[in-house]
Amino acid sequence: MNLVFDTNSPGFLPETSDGFLPFRTATFKKLYSQSKAPTRGPKPQVIGLAPQRWQMSFQSDTLNWSDANALMTVLEGLEGGTILFKAWHPQLRFPQKYRGGFSGLTRHGGGAFDGTCNITGVGGTLKTLTLSNLPDAFQFTLGDMVSFPFGDTQLLFRILADATANNSGVVTVSVTPTLPISLSVTTPPIVATVFKPWCLASIDADSIDGPIDGNTGSVSFSAVQVG
Repeated sequence: MNLVFDTNSPGFLPETSDGFLPFRTATFKKLYSQSKAPTRGPKPQVIGLAPQRWQMSFQSDTLNWSDANALMTVLEGLEGGTILFKAWHPQLRFPQKYRGGFSGLTRHGGGAFDGTCNITGVGGTLKTLTLSNLPDAFQFTLGDMVSFPFGDTQLLFRILADATANNSGVVTVSVTPTLPISLSVTTPPIVATVFKPWCLASIDADSIDGPIDGNTGSVSFSAVQVG
């Protein structure tokens, strides 16, 4: 398979030569920090104690021994989670309507589309983002992801409903988790990405497992978003 390794810090996980992650299975789900109390009414009382974060798990394809050993070594090099990495969902390198990539897509106003766009609106309920500088009629699908820098970290959000950009390359999307209270429109605008949307993550050192059998091996581990 011949994995390609990112030498930056924090870096992306090793990828295949065609730019995909070498994982057969992966899960991204929200990690909640909540206090719950039953009530006399039909609904429990639920209070969020901290921002929601993404927790994730990965299991690689069956790799040749050399690649499996290299992947294990990279994971061990994260020093038990003290060194962060950039995590993205292996099935969401591109939005679902564009599995083959963005070739041939042009931004509204001109220029090749590379997966980046501008944040030009934040909903008052902190549940929606307005994105611009997209191709006309660009389509988002329930379950796509988008990420953007915020302070010294990178935040990752899942899109909650299908949405299509208008003929000016602008679209408003519903997202989860809830956006930060201090997020606002800036000049120049915050640049978001729908190509390999990612967050900073810390690996769970005890979860790293790499059964290697003869000339092959499969590596698995879990991690959680930080920041």
